[in-house]
Amino acid sequence: NRVLLLPGMIAVAAGYAAAFLPIEAFANGARSVLPVDLLIRTGACMAIMGVIAHASQRVVRLPHVFSAVAQETLVIYFFHLCVIYGSAWSYGLMQFYGGKLGPSQTAAIVAGLVVAMSAMAFWWNWLKHARPRAARYTAFVGCVVLVGGILF
Repeated sequence: NRVLLLPGMIAVAAGYAAAFLPIEAFANGARSVLPVDLLIRTGACMAIMGVIAHASQRVVRLPHVFSAVAQETLVIYFFHLCVIYGSAWSYGLMQFYGGKLGPSQTAAIVAGLVVAMSAMAFWWNWLKHARPRAARYTAFVGCVVLVGGILF
């Protein structure tokens, strides 16, 4: 836990500290240096993994939703990209909000998106196992609608 959590928090702090230095290369925007952003993102991932590792020491058996989400990552990936960036069929959150949201608003949208994608994965996983025929028809109709939306 300490191997991930403490270095991750230090990396995030160092990344933000470097961003505040009066060096033009560390400024935000198009002229910023990728290593500063990479340090912050990597540190955040390490800290989150450290928290998960710490919490998992007490868990004996995970709820089924975690298994369903793990099995449906491709579906989650496709739909979350469509929701965030848009697609040929609709606008995404990026077109509606761009960079106008603050940290708390962004966190709320991320939390809502995690809940929605988890619920979708749980439902799709249930449908594939409980009603495989209905899942095949649903997938076929979805493909026809998506391809038809592009062509027409």
